[in-house]
This record gives sequence, C-alpha cells and structure tokens, in this order.
Amino acid sequence: MNKLGGLAWGLALVAGGVGAQPAAAPRIEIGSCASGPPMSIGLADERALLADDERDALVVEMTARYPMLDRDGFKPPVILLWHKAPAEWLYVSLQPGADADASGTLCFTASFVAEQFRITPGLIRAYMH
Repeated sequence: MNKLGGLAWGLALVAGGVGAQPAAAPRIEIGSCASGPPMSIGLADERALLADDERDALVVEMTARYPMLDRDGFKPPVILLWHKAPAEWLYVSLQPGADADASGTLCFTASFVAEQFRITPGLIRAYMH
C-alpha cells in the first residue's frame, strides 16, 4: 500500500503554533495547480496514495459520472484518498506542478467527495484498516 507521509513528493511540511498558543498539529501543504489557495492536510489524517490499478478504476468511475472530465483528458498520475476531519472522505487528484523539477513537487487539480463512487468502501477497507 502506498501511504503518503515519508515519501519524497516535494510536499511542504508546515508546522504551526508560536508563543503562548498551543502548537497546531503538523500539516502537509499541497499547492494548487491553478491560482487557488493550497490544500492543508494534517499529518495525523488518514490518507493513502492509490495504486495504479485502483486509480485507473476510480478514473473510469469518475469519468462515467462526470463526462466532461473525459473530454478534458482527466488522467491524473496520482490520486490521494484522504479522510478530511471530521467525517468526510475525499479524492484529490495530483500532478507534477509547472515548476516541478527533480524534487517531484506535486500540486492538486481537483477534489471529489469520495462517497459518491462505488469503489470507495473497498478502498477505505483496503488502505485504512
């Protein structure tokens, strides 16, 4: 299983908390491939990078549900399954950023509520339990 964490994906680790305030939980910050704000994922959040065959099966289901994705050539090289607190599961599509170099920096292109896809319960069982 492809767990996101110690992988050298070029994701910036952001630690917070200074002074009298309690320290914020460490986070991974993923920049937007567009001009939007970055996505911030807690290091303690459950998350996994899908294996290629699972990613491909999910993309088939996504493009069946959203045909415009297929028309736009939606084929992300990486999809993250993320349990965004408190209860929502998301898929986040990732790809090399425009300024990516040998560091392998990724940015996100889109996120999808995971519960709408039939493949999700099996992936959650496979990766998180």
